[in-house]
Amino acid sequence: MGIYDFNLYAHPESLNEIKKELTILREQVKIVEGLEHARARLAATVSLDSNTLSKCSAFIRCVNDNAFKPEFATELRKLSWDGLAFCSISFEERRLQYVVRHLRASDIQTYMRNAVVSCLDRPEISKRLNRLSAASQGKPFHAFYTASLESVYTGADDQMDDGKSSQTSD
Repeated sequence: MGIYDFNLYAHPESLNEIKKELTILREQVKIVEGLEHARARLAATVSLDSNTLSKCSAFIRCVNDNAFKPEFATELRKLSWDGLAFCSISFEERRLQYVVRHLRASDIQTYMRNAVVSCLDRPEISKRLNRLSAASQGKPFHAFYTASLESVYTGADDQMDDGKSSQTSD
């Protein structure tokens, strides 16, 4: 049964559960709106504008400020370089706290796969992240970014939900 079929008047005992589920859906909507906006920007232009690329700085600050949160750090480690790059251009600063609380690498990977989105062929993102990561040396983002780059160079950018690399054959 979908949420749209549910009659709360007939099942008032479910109020708290429904409120919890609606909260989760609202958070997902905020994250997916950011991802959709970034996907549209990537599709619309060969080179991203400085406003979109400026989101990278806010994302890096957010990562550095929140990396002490174990769940967030674990999910960041699971992201491929492509996923990390896509997240870095997807969210305005005001939405980043939603991301910290609800980021799931598997959700980002699922979105990117289903929406057919990639940042691997976007040198402007790579240049921006390389520069900002170098300036962030000794901070958590630098470690996450360096690890994600290593996965690209070792051919393991297609990571599974558990953070292990997978190999596919055609």
